[in-house]
Amino acid sequence: MSEQDVKQQNRNFFWSRVAIFLFFILLICVKLFPPTAWMGNLTKNYLPVHIVLEFIGILISFAIFTVGWATYQNAKSTDILVLSVVSFMVGCLDLGHTLSFTGMPDFVTPSGPNKSIHFWLVGRLTGSIGFLIVSLSKPREFKIKRLRFIMMLGAILWVAMWFYLILYKPDDLPVMFIPGMGLQPLKVVLEWSAVIISFVSGVLFFRQGLRKNLFSLHWIGCSSILFAMSGYFFTIYRDFDDLYNFFGHVYKAVAFILVYRAVFIECVSKPYDEARVSAKEALEANISKSRFLANVSHEFRTPLGVIAGFSEMLLESKSLVPENRRWAEIISRNSRQLRVLIDDLLDLAKAEHEKISVEFCMFHPSEMIEDVVNSLRLQADKKGITVSFNNALPKDFVINSDQFRFSQILLNVVGNAIKFTSYGGVEVSLSFLPDQKKIEILVKDSGIGIDTNQAGKLFKPFAQADDPMNRRFGGTGLGLALSQKLANLLGGDLWLQSSEPGQGSTFIFTIADQLVLGSSSILNPKLSEIKRIEALGEFAGLRILAAEDSLDNQSLLSIYLQATGAQLTFANNGREAVELAQQQAYDLILMDIQMPLVDGFEAVNLLREAKWQGPILALSAHAHAPERERALQNGFDDYLVKPISRAKLLKAIADYRPKNPKI
Repeated sequence: MSEQDVKQQNRNFFWSRVAIFLFFILLICVKLFPPTAWMGNLTKNYLPVHIVLEFIGILISFAIFTVGWATYQNAKSTDILVLSVVSFMVGCLDLGHTLSFTGMPDFVTPSGPNKSIHFWLVGRLTGSIGFLIVSLSKPREFKIKRLRFIMMLGAILWVAMWFYLILYKPDDLPVMFIPGMGLQPLKVVLEWSAVIISFVSGVLFFRQGLRKNLFSLHWIGCSSILFAMSGYFFTIYRDFDDLYNFFGHVYKAVAFILVYRAVFIECVSKPYDEARVSAKEALEANISKSRFLANVSHEFRTPLGVIAGFSEMLLESKSLVPENRRWAEIISRNSRQLRVLIDDLLDLAKAEHEKISVEFCMFHPSEMIEDVVNSLRLQADKKGITVSFNNALPKDFVINSDQFRFSQILLNVVGNAIKFTSYGGVEVSLSFLPDQKKIEILVKDSGIGIDTNQAGKLFKPFAQADDPMNRRFGGTGLGLALSQKLANLLGGDLWLQSSEPGQGSTFIFTIADQLVLGSSSILNPKLSEIKRIEALGEFAGLRILAAEDSLDNQSLLSIYLQATGAQLTFANNGREAVELAQQQAYDLILMDIQMPLVDGFEAVNLLREAKWQGPILALSAHAHAPERERALQNGFDDYLVKPISRAKLLKAIADYRPKNPKI
């Protein structure tokens, strides 16, 4: 139990005891002074006062029934159902009592004291016995769907029986009140029976509340004691309009209010508080998950960048024998696959918070699909299956969308189709939907297929069709879930059109074209710029300071830049980078973020305060968009994410290098 719950419990215990104490004081005062000293004009106005007090109790009884009945399926115990059904019966019987009270219009038969007392006694005994049953029973956690209808039928029959007897067979019932003589002994005995039962119930409820720390049981115990005190007044009044009768009705109305409070706490307030706490914990868990993913990403990307970089350099070497080249290709291919998995995991986390960044540009969708199909053809050839591409669009057709996200969806969907196909092949078709201004990509395979029951799991994160499939084919189950979110982000969707076990599946995804064009005349000219940047000797005389604490990354950067003519100096931490930048002249700084002694943010802040005006590029393994925004707002000119290819690094340096580097 939390500290807040303990405080709330103590407050409930305190005020419930105060309420009982005040009512005991009132009871003593009423007994010490003659009723005539308190009555005033009560006799003249007793009928409307009685109607108001009774209807308060009736309305609250039905409110208790409504809350308990409606929320029984979420309640923790069937005892709530018992209380609500008992309240329904008491409310109906009290309504009969009110309509039959002396001075009221005839209700089926003439109104009178005995008629109203019969309804009253049945209601009091029904309520007190129902409360006693709940106080004696152990809370049952199970719920039976038909139980509430069975109990409701029994309650209706019980109420209907007494309405029939009191309204149509009054002569068969004993006399409870004789004008001028007062209450009859049987009436007093029955009232005292209700008083004793209510008092015992209250004690038992208090005992259960103290043992189980339940606020609701404590308030129900308080209401039971008040019902007992109310019943005591009804054993001593001499006439219907005296003060004892009046206070008995007041106590009863207050007791019903306390029962409603208890049921409301158990059925509404407590579940709401639990849901609020759960929502807060879930939000905190999501924040912790995002932080964890960011840290894992950084730790994974740092060694992954070294592996990918050196495998790239190995493949460019002309001295490798064929077998060694094949090994290098395997290393490179698996490092790319590992990077895709890491990117999928991070993108899924960002997609859940709608924080994925989108960068629109013009590109050929057919060329992108061909590139993806060609990159996956080797994987298909090893399995003995075919991968084909059917293009229904002109070669020069371009769209305005996010090229990287489009490629990411294609890789996931087509790669997934190849993974689950053992014979036949995979067909990829491209078409345009002019009425929707969307392109449509259809991916059809002849793989294992999936049944209808399992199809619902396809687009759930970390889920695959079944565990045997997971063991057989591997994977995280992130691809389709992320791809659907990315397609939605780009104004389209991804869905399973059809599938049959053993016959294959057909997936369709659409991407909205932000600007429909029919030619490539305005195609982004930067698509072919990378090849120009890779020209050797282009950075002759350029002085670059690289703040990097990883020796492997230092070696990789040296290899990337060794043939460009640039002069590269390394700093092992942020403090060393600041000192070197103040001692020597550099044209550009590459700054890692997470370093010992002084991190990248602090180092940049110190350099900018020292009036260092040159470009500083962040080179970090943190791939989250907030990190990029933070870097750009705190003095960095650009943000590069590890692992970074040589082409991207050279392009970034070319974009920010001075036109006339110092020599």
